[in-house]
Amino acid sequence: VTDVFSEVASTTVLQTGTPDALLGRVFGAFESTLVFSMLVGTAVIGPLIDLAGPRAATVILTLVSVALLIVCLPRLRRMEDVLGVRVFFRQVPVLASLPHRVIDDFASRVRLEKVPAGTEIVRQGERGDRLYILKEGEAEVSARGRGGREVEVATFSKHDYFGEIALLRDVPRTATVRSRGPVELYSLVRSDFQELLKRSEDLRAAMSGTGDARYVETQIRLLLRR
Repeated sequence: VTDVFSEVASTTVLQTGTPDALLGRVFGAFESTLVFSMLVGTAVIGPLIDLAGPRAATVILTLVSVALLIVCLPRLRRMEDVLGVRVFFRQVPVLASLPHRVIDDFASRVRLEKVPAGTEIVRQGERGDRLYILKEGEAEVSARGRGGREVEVATFSKHDYFGEIALLRDVPRTATVRSRGPVELYSLVRSDFQELLKRSEDLRAAMSGTGDARYVETQIRLLLRR
């Protein structure tokens, strides 16, 4: 049972972390290493059992495996940082239906930012230069109507995104987004966002559809609360 889970997990991790163009080579290297390890094990285990006995041989191989794991831990932690971003973006509704190659390209360009409580992440009226996706925490969205009164129009939480309207329409920010507590979020600069839109019609359609809907929704809420 453990072997089934480990095989599925290792295969899934490789598929998640490898660009499509390299899948063949990566899996070829993985399977070659696996077969080579079996050959080495076959050559070593017989003499080791004759020399130390079955129980001692099992203990020795276990200790060797643990030592190899400890040596590899720094690399595994770095891999978690890379793969964790890709897994996270596959849970963002607007990105979930996109092809893996688009999400991988998206994930490779973002930067993690940490924001203290009460910080204005974006301000209404300023030029938009980034797209943001919330990783942890909450943020409140407010906008000023014609009378100049600021009205709270929405609340963002994990997996929500904002800032796309200014980038898509090339207009000033349409609302202010302020962190309610400590917030972690991924940011994507304008140039990378536009490059991704050029590469993927799927991403452009997803962002444009939700961006237009949210723009209209914000304007309606402002009218209703005047």
